[in-house]
Amino acid sequence: MGINTQYNSGQQKTNRLEDVLNSIVKGNQNKQSAAGGNFNNKIINPIAGGESQLIQGMPGINDGSPMYKSFSPDMGNSLGNFLGTPGQEMRIPGMFGSAGETSVPNYSDVFSPVKIDNKPDEDDKFVDGHKLAEKASNWKNRHFHPGQTEQCANFVRNVIKESGNNAGVTRKASDGWPTGPGFANSFAGDDIGKKISNKKDLKEGDIILFKNTYGNYRDGTITHVGIYTGNGKFVHRPTANKPVKELRLEDFGHFSQARRLYK
Repeated sequence: MGINTQYNSGQQKTNRLEDVLNSIVKGNQNKQSAAGGNFNNKIINPIAGGESQLIQGMPGINDGSPMYKSFSPDMGNSLGNFLGTPGQEMRIPGMFGSAGETSVPNYSDVFSPVKIDNKPDEDDKFVDGHKLAEKASNWKNRHFHPGQTEQCANFVRNVIKESGNNAGVTRKASDGWPTGPGFANSFAGDDIGKKISNKKDLKEGDIILFKNTYGNYRDGTITHVGIYTGNGKFVHRPTANKPVKELRLEDFGHFSQARRLYK
């Protein structure tokens, strides 16, 4: 019988329960002895045939996860109360101080386990932004579909494909306009990526959406799109007659939002 303990270093180790308890008690003995206590150095030992009981939550060890102990019933409830609040008085057969009492130690003084979090890293939900930005940067000063108008969204989709990913068309664009694969607002949906509203939160590979870059559309209409490459810059396909360019966001203006693409 043992306890799986995840340490701060990331190492996982299985300790026999009696060894864990002995370490706790021994550590408390040492503290009490240093303060003038008188112990006979007897330590808790499980007795064969002892009753197994379910312990719900051992403070400082796993905070709520079920664990088990097996001790002789003749020890009464002394060890049943072992998992009390640090500082709580208790009596343990075979270990006596001058008053025949000791206190529950702070378990973190003996070892420092941490909870095991099995939740996936949030970044695992998104495409590789660094790779996407790298592919976009490779297009700088090169022409994409020269002579054709309104190719900004098609350029972004091409780069996404080059990075080994695929972005669909949102079912509901945030600007309220109809959309399609060749429209800039086709990326502006919660089903496509996480919305980034503040430029200071941008990361490489985020899809940058711009509003009202041309035309007389209502305010907030998304009319242009590019790819963030880091350091306040983005890559985009500007016009039919110009090659792909990298510009500073602050110089271009018209920032509406960004989307961090889901895988």
